[in-house]
Amino acid sequence: MTETPVHGAFWKKGGMDMSSGQFWWGMTTGLVAGAVVGMSVAPSRREMKKTAHKVAKHVNEAVEDLTEALGM
Repeated sequence: MTETPVHGAFWKKGGMDMSSGQFWWGMTTGLVAGAVVGMSVAPSRREMKKTAHKVAKHVNEAVEDLTEALGM
């Protein structure tokens, strides 16, 4: 049975050689890809405004119902 290397030991024993440049290239690529996906999935201003109005309406109705129930 082989032992699982401790975190980091795999890199030190030469199991995989990864330079600092490769690491930063991967980090940058992932960051850019994440930003692109985030921007494409983000809701439009119109949708956000519509949702905010719906939430405000529901909160207002809830407050009115509560004040009615309490007899204020």
